[in-house]
Amino acid sequence: MKKIFIIALLAMGVSAKAQRSYIYVGLDVSKPSAPDFVTSTSSSGVKLGYRYAINEKFSVGLDFNRNTYDHYEPTATYETTSGHMTTDYFAYIYSFGIAASGQYHFKLNNDRFSPYAGLGLGAVHNEYALYYNIYTEGDEQWGFLARPEVGITARMGRSVGAFLSFTYDYTTNKSEYFELDGFRTAGFQLGLLLMNRR
Repeated sequence: MKKIFIIALLAMGVSAKAQRSYIYVGLDVSKPSAPDFVTSTSSSGVKLGYRYAINEKFSVGLDFNRNTYDHYEPTATYETTSGHMTTDYFAYIYSFGIAASGQYHFKLNNDRFSPYAGLGLGAVHNEYALYYNIYTEGDEQWGFLARPEVGITARMGRSVGAFLSFTYDYTTNKSEYFELDGFRTAGFQLGLLLMNRR
């Protein structure tokens, strides 16, 4: 997966030569809504993307995100179909998403800051893994992604800026194996912009 991010970033860097565009990379901190599998907030995520301003109010782009969610359950005894088992376990969700997005930028008197609201539509691949004793169980699923977003960009120089955004990811990823019905995350992203303006 790391190779995909590097290739995508390089490709977007070439595309950023277009006027009124920028690439961005940031930390993605998010909380999953899979209480029967993982519960911990993840701060290990990364989000990167490309934006092109159609005009002063509208921009379009492409987003990539990668995150790992985990949960540890201490040793306990569980009932199975073949008897009882005593073990601790680790549960992981490895998530990768890609979305086409559009943003509406609100006009301020100060051109240094640009608040916006947007929507991304795409797909998410989740790999579910359960590790206990010497055993591993897993499942992989693709799903549709809808991502409403609000945020603000701040220009700190001619070609450098920063951004802060808040997102809610709704996906249709289901795992019948682990009895998970959909997957949602709420989070925020903080990072840097490399801009190309007139």
